[in-house]
Amino acid sequence: MRHPSLNRHHQEEVFTDLLFNALLGFVFMFAMAFLLISDPEKQGDIETKAEMLITVRWADQHPDDVDAIVEDPNGDIIWYYNRDSGLMHLDRDDRGVFADQIERGGERIINPINQETVTLRGIQSGEYVVNLLHYKANYQDPLPVTV
Repeated sequence: MRHPSLNRHHQEEVFTDLLFNALLGFVFMFAMAFLLISDPEKQGDIETKAEMLITVRWADQHPDDVDAIVEDPNGDIIWYYNRDSGLMHLDRDDRGVFADQIERGGERIINPINQETVTLRGIQSGEYVVNLLHYKANYQDPLPVTV
């Protein structure tokens, strides 16, 4: 027969082993959870390269059509009929309120912003010329435009 103190020591050893195994399990689960943390994927994030933007704006919901005409140092010209030339690109030809609305599911969606933007993907040394053409005027009053 064993001495009673030896039996108590054996019970404490089993409890200690069980306690440390449980602790080891929690540490392992924490480490796995930490390793599985990832940054959310960025969907639709398109890297754009634009050295300069030339933006032409006039009053929102105004019916007039204003066109931006830009010439780079090489003589390349961007305007309504030539939207891409050299390192320049006309993003959108805004025609006032014309074509600024769509119907989807019986609901009319209107874009009130009047704006044309020319993107320069690279800058050449020299002079850039920006002109505006008031293509279609619906009123006699002058139209203030911001470049």
